[in-house]
Amino acid sequence: MQRGGLDGTAAEQLLKGTLAKDKNEILFSRFGINYNDEAEVWKKGSVVYRDVSLSCSEQRIFSEIAFEMLLMLPFSRLLASAI
Repeated sequence: MQRGGLDGTAAEQLLKGTLAKDKNEILFSRFGINYNDEAEVWKKGSVVYRDVSLSCSEQRIFSEIAFEMLLMLPFSRLLASAI
């Protein structure tokens, strides 16, 4: 919701009580994003599983890099404010 200029609380209020079709309409009308065209990994119910052993500093660096990579994807920018 960063593109819409809303903070987390305002975004939550906007979406509270809406159905999936309402959220899809908001995405399309405000941001030109068609939810059905998004990759499956960004749709609800998707899970990313990682099975590695890293030190604490390696985990922190990996997490920061992964987060920056996610921000490069169009749909994830809308979700970044929720993280």
